[in-house]
Amino acid sequence: MNRFYKRGKDREYRLKKKFEREGWLVLRCAASRPFDLVLVRKGTCKCGEIVPVVRFIESKKGRKYVRPSQRRIFEKIKEITGVEVEVV
Repeated sequence: MNRFYKRGKDREYRLKKKFEREGWLVLRCAASRPFDLVLVRKGTCKCGEIVPVVRFIESKKGRKYVRPSQRRIFEKIKEITGVEVEVV
């Protein structure tokens, strides 16, 4: 197994456990496409209704560099869903 792949996978699983402890349902995306994790939980809006809260997470170590091609995909996802991909 490639050592960079293993490091990235291990970091994703650590983040997954962290978010699960915070009460999120966490889904890990296969091959990290288009991002690494999807987080979902119940939330409330200002009117008091229960609404779903969704977060998309891209795990990066160090500089948090996102390739231009991947950045365009993230922008398209935000345009369609209204949810910005968070790079952590």
